Amino acid sequence: MAKVRVTLNRAGVGALLKSDEVGDRLEAAARAAAPSGTTVTRQVGRTRQNVRIEDSSDDALDREAKTGHLSRALGQVAL
Repeated sequence: MAKVRVTLNRAGVGALLKSDEVGDRLEAAARAAAPSGTTVTRQVGRTRQNVRIEDSSDDALDREAKTGHLSRALGQVAL
């Protein structure tokens, strides 16, 4: 059986990771998983789309330490 060798087009993969199509799906998944009272923002980074879920309440750090709600939300994001 012959071995299959796959070579990725580096520029093409980079363009795909920065594309609006990938960013839209990632942002939609993050909004669906984000707890109420949080803000979801998206930006294009150097190598890919970035999505951030922020909790701007005064006790956000304490709640995250006790419940892990933001970490869990980010862990649920899948494309």
